[in-house]
Amino acid sequence: MVMTQKRQLKMHPKLLVDVIKKQAGTLQKAILEGVMNAIEAGATEVKIDFKELDKVGTDRRSKATLTISDDGEGINSIEEIDEYFETFGSPHKESEHKTWAQFRMGRGQMFSFGKNIWRTSEFKMIVDLHEMAEGNSHDLPYDLENGHSKIKGCKIKIELYHNPIGDWDNRSIDAFKENIEKQIRFMEVPILFNGEQLNTPASECEWDKEDDDAYYLFNVGQGVRIYNMGAYAKEESAYRVGCTGVVVSKKRLDINFARNDIMASCPVYQSIQEVLKENRKKKTRKARTRLFTEAERVATLIDLRDGEQEYRDIKSIKLLPTSNHRLVSLEQIRKCGMPWTFAKDGDRVADRAMQYDQTLCLSDRLPSLLNYAGELKGLFSWLCRDIIRNSSNTVKKTWDIVESFHIPAIKLREGVSEIYKNVPTKKQTKVEKRILKILNDLGCWEGRTIRLGQSDIARAWTDGSSYIVLDNGFLSKCYLAYYSHVLNLFAVLCHELAHDISTAGTHVHGQQFYERFHEIVMKKNSPMCYGGDIPNKMRAAMRKEREQAEINKQTKTEEKIRTKLGIK
Repeated sequence: MVMTQKRQLKMHPKLLVDVIKKQAGTLQKAILEGVMNAIEAGATEVKIDFKELDKVGTDRRSKATLTISDDGEGINSIEEIDEYFETFGSPHKESEHKTWAQFRMGRGQMFSFGKNIWRTSEFKMIVDLHEMAEGNSHDLPYDLENGHSKIKGCKIKIELYHNPIGDWDNRSIDAFKENIEKQIRFMEVPILFNGEQLNTPASECEWDKEDDDAYYLFNVGQGVRIYNMGAYAKEESAYRVGCTGVVVSKKRLDINFARNDIMASCPVYQSIQEVLKENRKKKTRKARTRLFTEAERVATLIDLRDGEQEYRDIKSIKLLPTSNHRLVSLEQIRKCGMPWTFAKDGDRVADRAMQYDQTLCLSDRLPSLLNYAGELKGLFSWLCRDIIRNSSNTVKKTWDIVESFHIPAIKLREGVSEIYKNVPTKKQTKVEKRILKILNDLGCWEGRTIRLGQSDIARAWTDGSSYIVLDNGFLSKCYLAYYSHVLNLFAVLCHELAHDISTAGTHVHGQQFYERFHEIVMKKNSPMCYGGDIPNKMRAAMRKEREQAEINKQTKTEEKIRTKLGIK
Protein backbone atom coordinates (compact mmCIF):
# COMPACT_ATOMS: atom_id res chain seq x y z
CA MET A 1 0.00 0.00 0.00
CA VAL A 2 1.31 3.49 -0.91
CA MET A 3 1.58 5.82 2.09
CA THR A 4 1.81 9.61 1.82
CA GLN A 5 3.33 11.82 4.50
CA LYS A 6 3.44 15.59 4.81
CA ARG A 7 6.97 16.57 5.80
CA GLN A 8 8.85 19.85 6.14
CA LEU A 9 11.90 20.96 4.19
CA LYS A 10 14.67 21.97 6.59
CA MET A 11 17.73 24.19 6.60
CA HIS A 12 21.09 22.77 7.65
CA PRO A 13 22.97 25.10 10.04
CA LYS A 14 25.82 25.28 7.50
CA LEU A 15 23.51 27.15 5.11
CA LEU A 16 23.30 30.08 7.52
CA VAL A 17 27.09 30.11 7.85
CA ASP A 18 27.44 30.16 4.05
CA VAL A 19 24.81 32.90 3.70
CA ILE A 20 26.71 35.10 6.16
CA LYS A 21 30.11 34.44 4.64
CA LYS A 22 29.26 34.40 0.94
CA GLN A 23 26.50 36.93 0.30
CA ALA A 24 28.72 39.79 -0.87
CA GLY A 25 31.60 39.40 -3.30
CA THR A 26 33.03 42.87 -2.61
CA LEU A 27 33.38 45.12 0.39
CA GLN A 28 31.54 47.96 -1.35
CA LYS A 29 28.45 45.73 -1.70
CA ALA A 30 28.59 45.05 2.04
CA ILE A 31 28.88 48.80 2.67
CA LEU A 32 25.77 49.34 0.52
CA GLU A 33 23.89 46.95 2.82
CA GLY A 34 25.04 48.88 5.90
CA VAL A 35 23.94 52.18 4.35
CA MET A 36 20.52 50.80 3.40
CA ASN A 37 20.00 49.47 6.93
CA ALA A 38 20.88 52.89 8.36
CA ILE A 39 18.44 54.74 6.11
CA GLU A 40 15.68 52.24 6.87
CA ALA A 41 16.29 52.92 10.56
CA GLY A 42 15.38 56.57 9.95
CA ALA A 43 18.89 58.07 9.58
CA THR A 44 19.09 61.61 8.20
CA GLU A 45 22.80 61.21 7.44
CA VAL A 46 25.16 58.23 7.08
CA LYS A 47 28.91 58.49 7.61
CA ILE A 48 31.43 56.04 6.18
CA ASP A 49 34.96 56.40 7.53
CA PHE A 50 37.89 54.40 6.22
CA LYS A 51 41.32 54.43 7.86
CA GLU A 52 44.54 52.60 7.11
CA LEU A 53 46.63 51.80 10.19
CA ASP A 54 50.39 51.47 10.52
CA LYS A 55 51.91 48.34 9.05
CA VAL A 56 52.48 45.56 11.54
CA GLY A 57 55.58 43.38 11.38
CA THR A 58 56.34 42.06 7.89
CA ASP A 59 52.81 42.51 6.49
CA ARG A 60 52.85 43.78 2.92
CA ARG A 61 49.79 45.90 3.62
CA SER A 62 48.73 47.94 6.55
CA LYS A 63 45.66 47.01 8.56
CA ALA A 64 42.49 49.00 7.96
CA THR A 65 39.22 49.83 9.70
CA LEU A 66 35.87 50.83 8.28
CA THR A 67 33.16 52.57 10.28
CA ILE A 68 29.52 53.13 9.29
CA SER A 69 27.58 55.39 11.64
CA ASP A 70 24.11 56.92 11.53
CA ASP A 71 21.66 58.93 13.59
CA GLY A 72 18.69 56.58 13.13
CA GLU A 73 16.57 54.75 15.69
CA GLY A 74 19.15 52.10 16.54
CA ILE A 75 18.38 48.95 18.55
CA ASN A 76 16.97 49.78 21.96
CA SER A 77 16.18 46.55 23.82
CA ILE A 78 17.26 42.95 24.29
CA GLU A 79 14.07 41.92 22.49
CA GLU A 80 15.01 44.03 19.47
CA ILE A 81 18.54 42.60 19.49
CA ASP A 82 17.07 39.11 19.43
CA GLU A 83 14.65 39.95 16.62
CA TYR A 84 16.66 42.36 14.44
CA PHE A 85 20.31 41.40 15.06
CA GLU A 86 20.56 37.87 16.37
CA THR A 87 17.89 36.16 14.26
CA PHE A 88 18.42 35.94 10.50
CA GLY A 89 15.59 35.72 8.00
CA SER A 90 12.73 36.97 10.18
CA PRO A 91 9.87 38.25 8.00
CA HIS A 92 9.33 42.00 7.98
CA LYS A 93 6.13 43.46 9.37
CA GLU A 94 4.00 45.83 7.30
CA SER A 95 4.26 48.41 10.09
CA GLU A 96 8.04 48.64 9.59
CA HIS A 97 7.61 50.37 6.17
CA LYS A 98 10.94 49.08 4.90
CA THR A 99 12.39 50.68 1.77
CA TRP A 100 14.70 47.90 0.52
CA ALA A 101 14.69 45.12 3.12
CA GLN A 102 13.28 41.79 2.01
CA PHE A 103 15.26 38.98 3.63
CA ARG A 104 16.70 40.40 6.92
CA MET A 105 20.03 38.79 6.00
CA GLY A 106 22.11 41.71 4.79
CA ARG A 107 24.09 42.48 7.95
CA GLY A 108 25.85 39.16 7.42
CA GLN A 109 27.64 40.72 4.46
CA MET A 110 29.53 43.01 6.82
CA PHE A 111 30.37 40.12 9.18
CA SER A 112 32.30 38.32 6.43
CA PHE A 113 34.81 41.15 5.86
CA GLY A 114 36.08 41.79 9.36
CA LYS A 115 35.55 41.77 13.11
CA ASN A 116 32.31 43.73 13.66
CA ILE A 117 31.86 45.93 16.74
CA TRP A 118 28.32 47.34 16.87
CA ARG A 119 27.38 50.14 19.29
CA THR A 120 23.75 51.12 19.64
CA SER A 121 21.84 52.53 22.62
CA GLU A 122 23.58 50.99 25.67
CA PHE A 123 24.63 47.82 23.86
CA LYS A 124 27.77 46.52 22.17
CA MET A 125 27.70 43.44 19.93
CA ILE A 126 30.96 41.84 18.75
CA VAL A 127 31.01 39.34 15.87
CA ASP A 128 34.31 37.80 14.76
CA LEU A 129 34.00 34.98 12.22
CA HIS A 130 37.73 34.23 12.50
CA GLU A 131 37.28 33.33 16.16
CA MET A 132 34.28 31.08 15.56
CA ALA A 133 34.67 27.35 15.82
CA GLU A 134 36.17 25.55 12.82
CA GLY A 135 35.63 22.00 11.60
CA ASN A 136 32.16 20.50 11.63
CA SER A 137 30.71 22.96 14.11
CA HIS A 138 28.30 25.49 12.61
CA ASP A 139 27.72 27.55 15.75
CA LEU A 140 27.72 31.34 15.31
CA PRO A 141 28.42 32.84 18.72
CA TYR A 142 28.79 36.57 19.35
CA ASP A 143 29.45 38.74 22.41
CA LEU A 144 26.74 41.02 23.77
CA GLU A 145 27.57 43.71 26.30
CA ASN A 146 25.10 46.10 27.94
CA GLY A 147 25.40 48.94 30.42
CA HIS A 148 27.46 51.19 28.14
CA SER A 149 26.70 54.90 27.89
CA LYS A 150 23.75 55.44 25.57
CA ILE A 151 24.33 56.63 22.02
CA LYS A 152 21.85 57.66 19.33
CA GLY A 153 21.60 55.59 16.18
CA CYS A 154 24.11 52.89 15.38
CA LYS A 155 27.88 52.80 14.88
CA ILE A 156 29.46 49.77 13.21
CA LYS A 157 33.23 49.50 13.36
CA ILE A 158 34.76 46.78 11.17
CA GLU A 159 38.36 45.74 11.79
CA LEU A 160 38.93 44.45 8.28
CA TYR A 161 40.50 41.02 7.83
CA HIS A 162 41.99 42.30 4.56
CA ASN A 163 42.86 45.86 3.55
CA PRO A 164 41.08 46.35 0.19
CA ILE A 165 43.43 49.09 -1.04
CA GLY A 166 45.70 47.57 -3.66
CA ASP A 167 43.18 44.99 -4.89
CA TRP A 168 42.32 44.78 -8.58
CA ASP A 169 39.23 46.99 -8.32
CA ASN A 170 40.46 49.16 -5.44
CA ARG A 171 43.91 50.24 -6.60
CA SER A 172 43.78 53.33 -4.39
CA ILE A 173 41.57 54.98 -1.78
CA ASP A 174 40.15 57.17 -4.56
CA ALA A 175 39.20 54.05 -6.55
CA PHE A 176 37.63 52.54 -3.40
CA LYS A 177 35.63 55.74 -2.89
CA GLU A 178 34.44 55.67 -6.53
CA ASN A 179 33.30 52.06 -6.15
CA ILE A 180 31.31 52.97 -3.04
CA GLU A 181 29.85 55.99 -4.84
CA LYS A 182 28.59 53.76 -7.64
CA GLN A 183 26.62 51.72 -5.10
CA ILE A 184 24.85 54.65 -3.37
CA ARG A 185 24.93 57.38 -6.05
CA PHE A 186 21.23 58.33 -6.12
CA MET A 187 20.05 57.72 -2.54
CA GLU A 188 18.02 60.52 -0.98
CA VAL A 189 19.86 60.75 2.39
CA PRO A 190 23.34 62.40 2.51
CA ILE A 191 26.10 59.76 2.59
CA LEU A 192 29.62 60.88 3.48
CA PHE A 193 32.91 59.09 2.88
CA ASN A 194 35.71 60.46 5.10
CA GLY A 195 33.69 63.70 5.33
CA GLU A 196 32.92 64.07 1.59
CA GLN A 197 29.35 63.60 0.37
CA LEU A 198 29.24 61.01 -2.40
CA ASN A 199 25.61 60.84 -3.45
CA THR A 200 23.22 63.15 -5.28
CA PRO A 201 19.52 62.42 -4.62
CA ALA A 202 17.70 61.29 -7.74
CA SER A 203 14.98 63.86 -7.09
CA GLU A 204 17.54 66.67 -7.51
CA CYS A 205 18.93 65.48 -10.87
CA GLU A 206 17.80 66.41 -14.38
CA TRP A 207 16.49 63.38 -16.28
CA ASP A 208 15.47 62.70 -19.88
CA LYS A 209 12.24 61.07 -18.73
CA GLU A 210 10.32 60.53 -15.51
CA ASP A 211 7.19 58.49 -14.80
CA ASP A 212 5.49 56.97 -11.75
CA ASP A 213 7.98 54.10 -11.64
CA ALA A 214 11.39 55.60 -12.35
CA TYR A 215 13.76 58.31 -13.56
CA TYR A 216 15.51 57.73 -16.91
CA LEU A 217 18.71 59.07 -18.51
CA PHE A 218 19.54 57.80 -22.01
CA ASN A 219 22.64 57.53 -24.21
CA VAL A 220 25.38 57.55 -21.55
CA GLY A 221 27.79 54.82 -20.43
CA GLN A 222 28.39 51.35 -21.84
CA GLY A 223 25.16 49.71 -20.65
CA VAL A 224 22.08 50.54 -18.58
CA ARG A 225 22.78 50.93 -14.86
CA ILE A 226 19.71 50.21 -12.77
CA TYR A 227 19.29 51.58 -9.26
CA ASN A 228 16.76 50.25 -6.79
CA MET A 229 15.41 53.47 -5.23
CA GLY A 230 18.93 54.95 -5.41
CA ALA A 231 20.83 51.77 -4.47
CA TYR A 232 22.80 50.05 -7.25
CA ALA A 233 21.12 46.84 -8.41
CA LYS A 234 22.72 45.73 -11.70
CA GLU A 235 23.95 46.81 -15.14
CA GLU A 236 22.14 45.49 -18.18
CA SER A 237 24.21 44.89 -21.31
CA ALA A 238 23.62 47.42 -24.07
CA TYR A 239 23.45 44.49 -26.49
CA ARG A 240 20.49 43.08 -24.59
CA VAL A 241 18.64 46.33 -23.94
CA GLY A 242 19.60 48.13 -27.15
CA CYS A 243 20.44 51.42 -25.47
CA THR A 244 22.63 52.87 -22.73
CA GLY A 245 21.85 55.04 -19.74
CA VAL A 246 20.79 55.13 -16.09
CA VAL A 247 17.48 54.15 -14.49
CA VAL A 248 16.57 54.91 -10.87
CA SER A 249 13.36 53.27 -9.68
CA LYS A 250 10.94 55.18 -7.46
CA LYS A 251 9.44 51.95 -6.16
CA ARG A 252 11.16 48.92 -4.70
CA LEU A 253 12.44 46.39 -7.20
CA ASP A 254 12.11 42.71 -6.40
CA ILE A 255 15.78 41.71 -6.02
CA ASN A 256 16.97 38.10 -5.91
CA PHE A 257 18.48 36.63 -2.76
CA ALA A 258 22.06 37.12 -4.00
CA ARG A 259 21.19 40.81 -4.68
CA ASN A 260 22.84 40.70 -8.10
CA ASP A 261 19.77 40.50 -10.32
CA ILE A 262 16.15 41.61 -10.53
CA MET A 263 13.35 39.07 -10.60
CA ALA A 264 11.71 38.81 -14.04
CA SER A 265 8.30 38.78 -12.34
CA CYS A 266 8.86 42.23 -10.75
CA PRO A 267 6.05 44.49 -12.12
CA VAL A 268 8.08 47.68 -11.63
CA TYR A 269 10.98 46.22 -13.61
CA GLN A 270 8.62 45.05 -16.35
CA SER A 271 7.33 48.60 -16.67
CA ILE A 272 10.90 49.97 -16.82
CA GLN A 273 11.78 47.47 -19.55
CA GLU A 274 8.87 48.68 -21.66
CA VAL A 275 10.13 52.28 -21.39
CA LEU A 276 13.65 51.19 -22.43
CA LYS A 277 12.22 49.26 -25.37
CA GLU A 278 10.12 52.22 -26.50
CA ASN A 279 13.15 54.53 -26.29
CA ARG A 280 15.08 52.13 -28.53
CA LYS A 281 12.27 51.97 -31.05
CA LYS A 282 11.89 55.76 -31.04
CA LYS A 283 15.58 56.17 -31.86
CA THR A 284 15.25 53.55 -34.60
CA ARG A 285 12.31 55.39 -36.14
CA LYS A 286 14.33 58.63 -36.19
CA ALA A 287 17.34 56.97 -37.81
CA ARG A 288 17.74 57.45 -41.55
CA THR A 289 20.78 55.49 -42.67
CA ARG A 290 22.49 54.23 -39.50
CA LEU A 291 22.21 53.78 -35.76
CA PHE A 292 24.98 55.11 -33.59
CA THR A 293 26.19 52.10 -31.56
CA GLU A 294 26.73 48.45 -32.33
CA ALA A 295 24.55 47.49 -29.37
CA GLU A 296 21.63 49.49 -30.78
CA ARG A 297 22.06 47.85 -34.17
CA VAL A 298 22.16 44.35 -32.68
CA ALA A 299 19.10 44.98 -30.50
CA THR A 300 17.18 46.31 -33.51
CA LEU A 301 17.98 43.16 -35.49
CA ILE A 302 16.86 40.99 -32.55
CA ASP A 303 13.61 42.98 -32.42
CA LEU A 304 13.13 42.22 -36.12
CA ARG A 305 13.68 38.52 -35.49
CA ASP A 306 11.17 38.53 -32.62
CA GLY A 307 8.52 40.37 -34.60
CA GLU A 308 8.70 43.54 -32.50
CA GLN A 309 10.22 45.68 -35.26
CA GLU A 310 8.65 46.41 -38.64
CA TYR A 311 10.94 45.54 -41.55
CA ARG A 312 9.83 48.59 -43.54
CA ASP A 313 11.02 50.92 -40.74
CA ILE A 314 14.57 49.60 -40.66
CA LYS A 315 15.21 48.11 -44.11
CA SER A 316 17.37 51.03 -45.26
CA ILE A 317 19.21 51.60 -41.97
CA LYS A 318 22.80 50.35 -42.08
CA LEU A 319 22.78 47.69 -39.40
CA LEU A 320 25.12 44.96 -40.64
CA PRO A 321 28.92 45.29 -40.26
CA THR A 322 31.27 44.21 -43.03
CA SER A 323 34.75 42.86 -42.49
CA ASN A 324 36.27 46.17 -43.65
CA HIS A 325 34.43 48.17 -40.99
CA ARG A 326 31.61 49.50 -43.11
CA LEU A 327 27.86 49.02 -42.61
CA VAL A 328 25.23 47.77 -45.02
CA SER A 329 21.46 47.59 -44.80
CA LEU A 330 19.14 44.63 -45.15
CA GLU A 331 17.87 46.06 -48.43
CA GLN A 332 21.43 46.20 -49.76
CA ILE A 333 21.78 42.53 -48.87
CA ARG A 334 18.45 41.68 -50.49
CA LYS A 335 19.27 43.52 -53.72
CA CYS A 336 23.04 43.03 -53.98
CA GLY A 337 22.78 40.11 -56.42
CA MET A 338 26.34 38.94 -55.71
CA PRO A 339 27.97 36.22 -53.62
CA TRP A 340 28.25 36.96 -49.90
CA THR A 341 30.08 35.37 -47.00
CA PHE A 342 31.57 36.06 -43.57
CA ALA A 343 35.22 37.06 -43.02
CA LYS A 344 37.39 38.17 -40.14
CA ASP A 345 37.58 41.89 -39.48
CA GLY A 346 40.50 43.44 -41.37
CA ASP A 347 40.95 40.45 -43.71
CA ARG A 348 42.89 41.76 -46.73
CA VAL A 349 41.51 39.10 -49.09
CA ALA A 350 37.95 40.02 -48.14
CA ASP A 351 38.79 43.70 -48.52
CA ARG A 352 40.08 43.05 -52.05
CA ALA A 353 36.95 41.07 -52.95
CA MET A 354 34.77 44.00 -51.90
CA GLN A 355 36.93 46.62 -53.63
CA TYR A 356 36.43 44.75 -56.90
CA ASP A 357 32.70 44.16 -56.24
CA GLN A 358 33.25 40.41 -56.35
CA THR A 359 31.85 39.35 -52.96
CA LEU A 360 30.09 41.06 -50.05
CA CYS A 361 32.02 40.08 -46.92
CA LEU A 362 30.16 40.54 -43.63
CA SER A 363 31.95 40.52 -40.30
CA ASP A 364 32.26 37.02 -38.91
CA ARG A 365 31.31 38.48 -35.51
CA LEU A 366 27.75 39.03 -36.69
CA PRO A 367 26.31 35.52 -36.05
CA SER A 368 27.65 35.44 -32.49
CA LEU A 369 26.45 39.00 -31.81
CA LEU A 370 22.97 37.82 -32.76
CA ASN A 371 23.34 34.49 -30.88
CA TYR A 372 22.77 32.63 -34.14
CA ALA A 373 24.03 29.05 -34.21
CA GLY A 374 22.51 27.69 -37.43
CA GLU A 375 23.95 27.30 -40.91
CA LEU A 376 25.56 30.58 -41.96
CA LYS A 377 23.61 30.78 -45.19
CA GLY A 378 20.34 30.80 -43.22
CA LEU A 379 21.11 33.89 -41.13
CA PHE A 380 18.87 36.29 -43.06
CA SER A 381 15.96 33.87 -43.35
CA TRP A 382 16.23 33.49 -39.57
CA LEU A 383 16.36 37.25 -39.02
CA CYS A 384 13.45 37.94 -41.35
CA ARG A 385 11.40 34.92 -40.37
CA ASP A 386 8.50 37.00 -39.07
CA ILE A 387 8.11 38.99 -42.28
CA ILE A 388 8.58 35.81 -44.34
CA ARG A 389 5.91 34.01 -42.30
CA ASN A 390 3.41 36.84 -42.71
CA SER A 391 4.09 37.75 -46.35
CA SER A 392 3.58 36.30 -49.81
CA ASN A 393 5.65 33.53 -51.39
CA THR A 394 7.40 36.21 -53.46
CA VAL A 395 9.02 37.62 -50.29
CA LYS A 396 10.10 34.14 -49.23
CA LYS A 397 11.62 33.48 -52.65
CA THR A 398 13.56 36.76 -52.41
CA TRP A 399 15.29 35.62 -49.23
CA ASP A 400 15.74 32.11 -50.64
CA ILE A 401 17.68 33.72 -53.50
CA VAL A 402 19.83 35.64 -51.00
CA GLU A 403 20.52 32.37 -49.20
CA SER A 404 21.55 30.71 -52.47
CA PHE A 405 24.22 33.38 -53.04
CA HIS A 406 26.10 32.43 -49.86
CA ILE A 407 29.58 30.99 -50.41
CA PRO A 408 32.08 29.51 -47.91
CA ALA A 409 34.76 32.02 -46.88
CA ILE A 410 37.49 29.69 -48.15
CA LYS A 411 36.40 30.40 -51.74
CA LEU A 412 37.65 33.99 -51.38
CA ARG A 413 41.20 32.68 -51.37
CA GLU A 414 41.00 30.57 -54.50
CA GLY A 415 43.57 31.83 -57.02
CA VAL A 416 44.70 34.66 -54.74
CA SER A 417 48.28 34.91 -53.52
CA GLU A 418 48.70 36.28 -50.00
CA ILE A 419 52.43 36.85 -50.45
CA TYR A 420 53.85 40.38 -50.13
CA LYS A 421 56.92 41.05 -52.29
CA ASN A 422 59.34 43.95 -52.59
CA VAL A 423 60.21 45.06 -56.14
CA PRO A 424 63.98 45.84 -56.35
CA THR A 425 65.11 49.07 -58.00
CA LYS A 426 66.55 47.30 -61.06
CA LYS A 427 63.12 45.83 -61.84
CA GLN A 428 61.22 49.10 -61.45
CA THR A 429 60.01 50.97 -64.52
CA LYS A 430 61.13 54.49 -65.32
CA VAL A 431 57.74 55.88 -64.24
CA GLU A 432 57.77 53.92 -60.97
CA LYS A 433 61.24 55.24 -60.11
CA ARG A 434 60.11 58.77 -60.96
CA ILE A 435 57.08 58.56 -58.66
CA LEU A 436 59.03 57.04 -55.75
CA LYS A 437 61.71 59.77 -56.01
CA ILE A 438 59.13 62.56 -56.02
CA LEU A 439 57.27 61.07 -53.04
CA ASN A 440 60.40 60.49 -50.98
CA ASP A 441 61.75 63.96 -51.77
CA LEU A 442 58.62 65.50 -50.19
CA GLY A 443 59.91 64.48 -46.75
CA CYS A 444 56.44 64.45 -45.21
CA TRP A 445 56.16 60.78 -44.23
CA GLU A 446 57.43 61.08 -40.65
CA GLY A 447 60.70 59.28 -41.38
CA ARG A 448 59.22 56.44 -43.42
CA THR A 449 60.52 55.75 -46.93
CA ILE A 450 58.17 54.94 -49.78
CA ARG A 451 58.97 51.65 -51.52
CA LEU A 452 57.51 49.56 -54.31
CA GLY A 453 56.08 46.09 -53.88
CA GLN A 454 53.68 43.55 -55.29
CA SER A 455 50.55 42.08 -53.68
CA ASP A 456 47.34 40.50 -54.92
CA ILE A 457 45.37 41.77 -51.93
CA ALA A 458 46.68 45.16 -50.78
CA ARG A 459 47.18 48.56 -52.37
CA ALA A 460 49.80 49.40 -49.74
CA TRP A 461 51.24 48.12 -46.47
CA THR A 462 53.69 49.24 -43.79
CA ASP A 463 55.88 47.89 -41.02
CA GLY A 464 54.44 50.63 -38.80
CA SER A 465 57.63 52.63 -38.37
CA SER A 466 60.24 52.77 -41.18
CA TYR A 467 58.60 52.24 -44.56
CA ILE A 468 55.39 52.21 -46.60
CA VAL A 469 55.15 49.91 -49.63
CA LEU A 470 52.94 50.71 -52.63
CA ASP A 471 51.62 47.85 -54.76
CA ASN A 472 52.86 48.31 -58.33
CA GLY A 473 49.49 47.21 -59.72
CA PHE A 474 47.72 49.94 -57.76
CA LEU A 475 50.38 52.49 -58.69
CA SER A 476 50.05 51.70 -62.40
CA LYS A 477 46.40 52.77 -62.22
CA CYS A 478 47.27 56.14 -60.66
CA TYR A 479 47.46 58.75 -63.43
CA LEU A 480 49.18 61.51 -61.51
CA ALA A 481 48.47 64.15 -64.12
CA TYR A 482 44.94 64.13 -62.63
CA TYR A 483 44.48 65.64 -59.20
CA SER A 484 41.75 63.13 -58.21
CA HIS A 485 44.24 60.27 -58.72
CA VAL A 486 46.83 62.17 -56.67
CA LEU A 487 44.33 62.54 -53.81
CA ASN A 488 43.54 58.83 -53.93
CA LEU A 489 47.26 57.94 -53.77
CA PHE A 490 47.91 60.31 -50.86
CA ALA A 491 44.86 59.06 -48.99
CA VAL A 492 46.23 55.51 -49.23
CA LEU A 493 49.66 56.67 -47.99
CA CYS A 494 48.12 58.62 -45.09
CA HIS A 495 46.05 55.57 -44.22
CA GLU A 496 49.21 53.47 -43.87
CA LEU A 497 50.99 56.29 -42.04
CA ALA A 498 48.25 56.16 -39.39
CA HIS A 499 49.15 52.54 -38.58
CA ASP A 500 51.89 52.01 -36.00
CA ILE A 501 52.01 48.22 -36.47
CA SER A 502 52.56 45.98 -39.50
CA THR A 503 49.59 45.85 -41.88
CA ALA A 504 50.85 43.00 -44.06
CA GLY A 505 48.27 40.23 -43.94
CA THR A 506 45.55 41.96 -41.92
CA HIS A 507 44.80 45.32 -40.40
CA VAL A 508 42.15 46.35 -37.92
CA HIS A 509 40.92 49.88 -37.44
CA GLY A 510 40.17 50.86 -33.86
CA GLN A 511 39.40 54.21 -32.29
CA GLN A 512 43.11 55.00 -31.93
CA PHE A 513 43.65 54.50 -35.68
CA TYR A 514 40.83 56.87 -36.64
CA GLU A 515 42.08 59.53 -34.23
CA ARG A 516 45.59 59.18 -35.67
CA PHE A 517 44.31 59.30 -39.29
CA HIS A 518 42.29 62.43 -38.52
CA GLU A 519 45.35 64.04 -36.94
CA ILE A 520 47.53 63.26 -39.99
CA VAL A 521 45.01 64.52 -42.54
CA MET A 522 43.99 67.66 -40.64
CA LYS A 523 47.31 68.92 -39.29
CA LYS A 524 48.86 72.07 -40.75
CA ASN A 525 51.67 70.32 -42.67
CA SER A 526 49.63 67.27 -43.63
CA PRO A 527 50.97 65.13 -46.50
CA MET A 528 47.68 65.94 -48.25
CA CYS A 529 48.93 69.54 -48.59
CA TYR A 530 51.76 68.33 -50.83
CA GLY A 531 49.51 66.55 -53.30
CA GLY A 532 48.46 69.62 -55.26
CA ASP A 533 51.91 70.11 -56.79
CA ILE A 534 52.46 66.48 -57.80
CA PRO A 535 51.22 66.90 -61.43
CA ASN A 536 53.68 69.80 -61.90
CA LYS A 537 56.47 67.82 -60.26
CA MET A 538 55.73 64.87 -62.54
CA ARG A 539 55.88 67.09 -65.65
CA ALA A 540 59.06 68.78 -64.42
CA ALA A 541 60.63 65.39 -63.71
CA MET A 542 59.72 64.18 -67.20
CA ARG A 543 61.28 67.30 -68.78
CA LYS A 544 64.38 66.86 -66.70
CA GLU A 545 64.62 63.21 -67.71
CA ARG A 546 64.23 64.11 -71.39
CA GLU A 547 66.84 66.84 -71.07
CA GLN A 548 69.18 64.46 -69.30
CA ALA A 549 68.53 61.82 -71.94
CA GLU A 550 69.41 64.34 -74.69
CA ILE A 551 72.58 65.33 -72.84
CA ASN A 552 73.52 61.65 -72.41
CA LYS A 553 72.84 61.04 -76.12
CA GLN A 554 75.07 63.94 -77.18
CA THR A 555 77.77 62.83 -74.77
CA LYS A 556 77.79 59.35 -76.25
CA THR A 557 77.92 60.78 -79.80
CA GLU A 558 80.93 62.96 -78.88
CA GLU A 559 82.65 59.98 -77.29
CA LYS A 560 82.14 57.91 -80.47
CA ILE A 561 83.55 60.71 -82.66
CA ARG A 562 86.57 61.09 -80.38
CA THR A 563 87.14 57.35 -80.37
CA LYS A 564 87.02 57.08 -84.18
CA LEU A 565 89.28 60.09 -84.63
CA GLY A 566 91.65 58.83 -81.98
CA ILE A 567 91.25 61.99 -79.99
CA LYS A 568 91.88 61.57 -76.29
